[in-house]
Amino acid sequence: MKSLYKNLKGEVTRVVMIIVSLFVAGILLPVAISQLTDATYTGVNSAVVTVATVLLPVLAVIAIAFIYLKAGKKGEGRMPRFKRNTKAEVTRVVMIVVSLFVAGILLPVALVQISNSTAYGGSTSAAVITVCTVLLPVLAIIAIAFIYLRGYGKKG
Repeated sequence: MKSLYKNLKGEVTRVVMIIVSLFVAGILLPVAISQLTDATYTGVNSAVVTVATVLLPVLAVIAIAFIYLKAGKKGEGRMPRFKRNTKAEVTRVVMIVVSLFVAGILLPVALVQISNSTAYGGSTSAAVITVCTVLLPVLAIIAIAFIYLRGYGKKG
């Protein structure tokens, strides 16, 4: 009976933690995504804007979905199940949502500032300006997306 109580307590705790993290995500995620998509990107390359406003939020949501569901091992035909380390999952969900919220505030400003080609001076090579205004921001956004998705190829 004690074992049943312990297992039930653990399941209830996991459910409550998941609901709380969904509550936080439900409040902050729409705000973060709207901050990214509604920002003014004057002078920023359109490819950079697309990566920031489409790819980053989509990969953040996919990462959150991966956190909640862990597919069964290949070939076993098991249904997706919740991971056992719920506290770590909830922390990751909240951290992804909060970091996307902060990115929604700071990323548009940073992209506009780095894309301000007048700051590079008249003698700067066009290739250097392109690397600074296109490649660098795209790689930074992709790095953020990889941070969101890290750890999902591991066994566990």
